[in-house]
Amino acid sequence: MIKHFAFWLLLIIGADTFGQHIVTDIVTGETIPNAHIIIFDLNNQDSVIHKISDANGIFNFQIEKPSIIHISYVGYKTMVDTLQKGEAGNFRLKPDVFNLEAFVVTASCEPQMADKSIYEIQVISKKDIETKGANNLSELLNNQLNMKINMDPSLGAGITLQGLSGEHIKLLIDGVPVVGRKNGNIDLSQINLNQVDHVEIIEGPMSVIYGSNAIAGVINIITKSSTQKKFEAYAGSYLESVGVYNFEAGTEISRKQHQFRVHGARNFFDGFSLNPDRRSMNWKPKRQLNSDLSYSYRTEKYKIRLDFSIFDEVLQDKGDLMAPYYETAFDQYFYTTRTSTRLDYTLKLKSFKQLNIMNAVSTYNWHKNTFLKDLTTLDELLTSSPDQHDTTIFYAFVGRGIFGNDQGIRKLTYQIGYDINYETAGGKRIEGDDQSIGDFAGFISLNYKGIKNLKLQPGLRYSYNTKYESPLVYSLNAQYKTKKLSLRASAAKGFRAPSIKELFLNFQDINHNIVGNPNLKAENSNNFNFSSQYIIEKNDLNYAINLSGYHNTVRDIITLAIMQGAQYSYTNLSKYITKGFDAGVQISYYPRLKLDLSYGYLGTYSDASVSDKFLYSPAITSNIEFYAKKLDTRLNVFYKYTGKLPQLAIDSDGELFESYIPDYHNLEFSINRSFFKNSLKVIIGAKNLFNNTMLASTTSASGAVHGGGGNIPVGWGRTVFINVIYKFTRY
Repeated sequence: MIKHFAFWLLLIIGADTFGQHIVTDIVTGETIPNAHIIIFDLNNQDSVIHKISDANGIFNFQIEKPSIIHISYVGYKTMVDTLQKGEAGNFRLKPDVFNLEAFVVTASCEPQMADKSIYEIQVISKKDIETKGANNLSELLNNQLNMKINMDPSLGAGITLQGLSGEHIKLLIDGVPVVGRKNGNIDLSQINLNQVDHVEIIEGPMSVIYGSNAIAGVINIITKSSTQKKFEAYAGSYLESVGVYNFEAGTEISRKQHQFRVHGARNFFDGFSLNPDRRSMNWKPKRQLNSDLSYSYRTEKYKIRLDFSIFDEVLQDKGDLMAPYYETAFDQYFYTTRTSTRLDYTLKLKSFKQLNIMNAVSTYNWHKNTFLKDLTTLDELLTSSPDQHDTTIFYAFVGRGIFGNDQGIRKLTYQIGYDINYETAGGKRIEGDDQSIGDFAGFISLNYKGIKNLKLQPGLRYSYNTKYESPLVYSLNAQYKTKKLSLRASAAKGFRAPSIKELFLNFQDINHNIVGNPNLKAENSNNFNFSSQYIIEKNDLNYAINLSGYHNTVRDIITLAIMQGAQYSYTNLSKYITKGFDAGVQISYYPRLKLDLSYGYLGTYSDASVSDKFLYSPAITSNIEFYAKKLDTRLNVFYKYTGKLPQLAIDSDGELFESYIPDYHNLEFSINRSFFKNSLKVIIGAKNLFNNTMLASTTSASGAVHGGGGNIPVGWGRTVFINVIYKFTRY
């Protein structure tokens, strides 16, 4: 008690003398390190000072004139206050228990609070990523309510959202589309989360802002941005009992307006097999390397940021030993290299206007080699057959610019922008060895705030596609918000041109025999979404009740169909519909307990269905966080129930039939604690406690698009993990 009193006495004396301030939690009284402080001159708001609170929540700044101070930190509501000359104080932040004031950047000119966005944006923070022990995007999203992760031995982890597949989901990293889709999906297990600050998810149509591939929604991965820390170095290690060994390290340096960041990581997976007597494995061994470089220069008026990232993966598909001596086997190696170079320019103008320009070049290089391996000598001989080797290369250019004043105080604000996407592909599996497709678009959205508590945002997009005639795409978003209630609704038209892969890529291996179809029609859709949230706040006990629904109709949807024998090609179905609703409750007894419970019900319909009816599937998710204050330790539990999932399949005779994937449960938990003033963080936990591996469809069809005899892979069994992260920081 005496030491506590002495600390505050010295702080008050020091504050008066040296302009020292402290940031604390208003409920617990604990100090908040790494809080972001912005100080404006009250008479000249172009004069801006940035500060970061240190490990004890303290920052030093002598107030020389009346000023406005903004203080923000992830998990807390932003505080805005005024300070007079010589004033110092204890700034107490109120917890943002439902993550309403997390800053988001998707579909806006500049960062804004998620609660203020007209879009329903779900935010997964860096803390959530670390707590879950997620190494890649597949592991992070596998417990999300409206998402289903689909595993494939050759194509990796794909995703469906609101019943729509990966081709209808725009996957971005800092606003740059990720290239290299296979069978419609980006392999989510290749999207590592080492440098990720948070993930923003918008469920529902975003075709006006992001164009093709955004009918179902947008997943935008936001990497770490520059801070005002003078120096930070960190290293981390993740180990999992199945044979995962990951290591990362990086550093960040700030010098006045200049910020530099470099990061590198090596991830290794030893593979997993349900039959240890076979050399071939269900989950293939792989090694991943990724590195990121970033430089930014910031002034009061503008910011320039240059990023470069490279990803390199080697996946080994071990073959079974061959008769008669069982000393040799054919091994295949799959090499993937993905690079991205991005340049951002942000210019702040008068009257809350802002210009954002982003240009990026991305590459994707995939190739396969087949070797004959002698297990007695371990020698490998490259096979001579050209069919056993392959290379496919994709290049993509993205140019995007937005001018607007969407954060202004006027009744009517706007965004005007252009969006250029140009992609080329080459390789022997590409028809003609080289193909390209371009999309050049302009869009505008207006935000009207003239009616109390109501915002309306109509939008239009017109594009020119080099292979398909694009329609005028439009949308209307609305938000009604009071202190306790928030309602959002959207109606939109979507358009998706077939990709190069669907048109021209021929893909054959032991598991696949798929050919492109250059005669495909483009997809058109009508999409409707509604969401509501009602919040009850009672000091440290808070409730949030959520209810949402959606209805998507896609005409000429592109799907796979059997052509002859075991060969498949893409074709159009005249109509595909998904509809569903979600209901959930969040309870927070801050800081001890947080509970999130949700229920979802999804229905899908296709005009190719065996019976003229919707096929339905339920899902339940529950996340619990318990904080033991005396031990300064957090326990997190993640649970998801995936109901019986109906699906359409095609037998070897080309006949449609209904099949079902059985229901299953997934349970994970983690315990995390920090040491040495938050410099060292240790997280231990367990995954897949119900020991899920393969699910057998209730009806199996021979000659399916993917091999496996009707078995659906969902996990590599029960595992335990430990994640250790160390940071050294100078402010």
